[in-house]
Amino acid sequence: MYRHSYTVLRSIFATAFLLPTAAAGAIPSDDPPVYTGSERELAVTVPAVAEEEIRVDGRLVEDIWATAAVLEGFTQYDPVEGAPAIQPTRVRVFFTQDALHFGIEATDTEPEGIRATLAERDNVGRSDDWVRIILDTFNDQRRAYAFTVNPLGVQEDGLWVEGSGGRGGYGDPIDDNPDFIWESEGIVHETGWTVEVRIPFKSLRFPQDRSQTWGLNVVRRIQRTGYTDSWAPLTANVANKLAQAGRLEGLRDLEAGRLVEFNPVVTASRVGLYDEAAGGLVRENPEGEFGMNMTFGVTSNLTLDATYNPDFSQVEADAGQIVVNERFAQFFPEKRPFFLEGTEIFALPRQLIYTRSIVNPVGGAKLTGKVGSFNVGYLGAVDEVSGADNVTVNLMRVRRDVGGSSTVGAVYTDRTRSGSDFNRVAGADARIVFAERYTLSLLGAMSWDGTPGVPETSAGSMIYGQLQRSGRRFSAQLEFEDTEAAFRPESGFIRRLGESRGKAEARLNFYGDRGALLEQVRPFAEVEGIWDRDAFWKGGAIQELDTQLGLYFGFRGNISVFGTWNRSLYDFAPDRYEGLFSDAGTRPFVADPTLFRGLDRLSLRSWVRTWERVQGSLGLNWSEQPIFAFGAPVELARSLGGDVGLTLIPTPAFRTELGMRFQSLTRELDGSEYSTALIPRIRMQYQFSKSLFLRGVFEYAAQERGTPVDPVTGEPLQYCGASSCRALSDFLSNDIHIEGLLSYEPSPGTVFFLGYSRDMEEADAFRFQDVRPNVDGLFLKVSYRFRL
Repeated sequence: MYRHSYTVLRSIFATAFLLPTAAAGAIPSDDPPVYTGSERELAVTVPAVAEEEIRVDGRLVEDIWATAAVLEGFTQYDPVEGAPAIQPTRVRVFFTQDALHFGIEATDTEPEGIRATLAERDNVGRSDDWVRIILDTFNDQRRAYAFTVNPLGVQEDGLWVEGSGGRGGYGDPIDDNPDFIWESEGIVHETGWTVEVRIPFKSLRFPQDRSQTWGLNVVRRIQRTGYTDSWAPLTANVANKLAQAGRLEGLRDLEAGRLVEFNPVVTASRVGLYDEAAGGLVRENPEGEFGMNMTFGVTSNLTLDATYNPDFSQVEADAGQIVVNERFAQFFPEKRPFFLEGTEIFALPRQLIYTRSIVNPVGGAKLTGKVGSFNVGYLGAVDEVSGADNVTVNLMRVRRDVGGSSTVGAVYTDRTRSGSDFNRVAGADARIVFAERYTLSLLGAMSWDGTPGVPETSAGSMIYGQLQRSGRRFSAQLEFEDTEAAFRPESGFIRRLGESRGKAEARLNFYGDRGALLEQVRPFAEVEGIWDRDAFWKGGAIQELDTQLGLYFGFRGNISVFGTWNRSLYDFAPDRYEGLFSDAGTRPFVADPTLFRGLDRLSLRSWVRTWERVQGSLGLNWSEQPIFAFGAPVELARSLGGDVGLTLIPTPAFRTELGMRFQSLTRELDGSEYSTALIPRIRMQYQFSKSLFLRGVFEYAAQERGTPVDPVTGEPLQYCGASSCRALSDFLSNDIHIEGLLSYEPSPGTVFFLGYSRDMEEADAFRFQDVRPNVDGLFLKVSYRFRL
């Protein structure tokens, strides 16, 4: 029934938006060269063809495809390494003077199970079937382009950077923020699906050599089974996946041409702010802005970007986070286009460069690329600060390839307000891969701070090291970090300073037969200890200790269950409580050192991606944990929390995401409620075509927190300085956020956005009575990316 509905809908879309629906065309029967990955035939001589009109439509009917090299013989690497792929995949490739062409034939003996939605760009990997083309254009086995397409030709792209970690720390190490200009179109038919891809050389960086060899791999994912196949065989026993790729040989006389791009941007907005006297929103006059982004290809491997009055607005608000018992700053990912280009060059083992620290830039420039074995990057910007002098920001990074997969590098950051008011950081790092499966990452850095009126410059340091062992059966990791309290990376993001931290973890993997009910079992153990830095180097006691045991189960049908048990302790030194008083500031607070030892935590998480139209996730956790006051644990609480997610895809074009996060803390002292948080969120999106969608978001964040108390007296705690005392006051918020967006983006940089957002609040949670608006805004953005 679903496949019949799907066919009808695709016919409607084809009529309205010119989507292809016909079966794939027959490829001429000439005998092209065939390279079988399972037989290690990985050196592909890619044919060059004369420039001619090639329509990218997913049909592969032109005679030119008969001359293309053919890649076949895919093998599975997740969950069963080396097994023949269940569903055959053939990839055809050739190049013209200005582009690389791929034709993908993904056979599927169960076409009714193909996952294909008319998804938003860069949002196909989680729910759709896909094929990913990985191009290592410098053949340095460190960095590659990743071009991903679903069966309808919807695009997802990014940069594969070895050693960077995947999304959320898991999966392939792909940064999916950069966007490139390329063409793709796909067709679903009775024997599977077919996709055609054209990648212009102008969208790539590569050496200036006349004859070149590029690294290549092609990966296919089938969502209903959770199986992942690759053309060049992959194994987890080798740390570097790019080192296991095949090669594209015979690339000659590539003509990217001089890359010149202009991207004018016009934005307009009208904002309304709540006015007590008016009893409602008072809207300001409409405001408009003009900005310009420019890109100039200095060479085929070095790019200069510049921007004036850039528009860094986000088209979707960050999802709400629970903050009722947080000790450290929250991290939000970068989403602003100018900063996303060339981000891989600025990557470090620890985040010494965090571009969201540049809040309101007036303008900026950036030079990124590769010169010989050196990757170089420079970013400069002027950050406008309300009520203060503008800040000049300079970020510099250089990284050199060493050996087959290793690198060494240096970094320098500078934020200067005036000659004597500055923050500067300099550091060096290395990533050393040895014996194929081992990776050693090292980082050392110093910071210097100048303060007006203070003659001395304050300084601080940090060191970081990590040793990883990759392996299909056994993997492990050791990690150490030491950061002085005076170390201040204002251009970066490091949550915890003035501490020493050590961590060790080990994982085992056991695999069942392919198609068995239980396909994978992964037990693991982890221990992490944190010391006050000064105490650590003097042999002092540990401040925090967390031990974790976990077990992961992978079931047939792409179902995962993940459970953990933790035991923790917190034992802060007495000086961390200095200044804390109870009894109206008359009684110094004395912590009970035994109160926060042997604290347990249980958590369970599951993901279900078996069905095409309904997917879900569930996370639950129960724990004993401290209540923190001014950064130190003061009383004990029991916590119950979790999150629920449900994705509904009734048609290929319509998606609804329902989510809810919740947490409650109950005092151990008297059983009273210390804090609660409940954040439901609804996100609905209708995709008219690959370029046009309409989206709506509703979120309600109800959070409440009491005042920490002395567990002996029950009196509220205060922090007292030399002249006054202040308490950690109660916190209550019932915030409502709604937004809508109409988006048209035929290619990256060419966009039309029309959106509206509104923030409101009410006194009583979820009553929806006496709702008071705080702010609303209507915004418009129009930009066009001219490529010369």
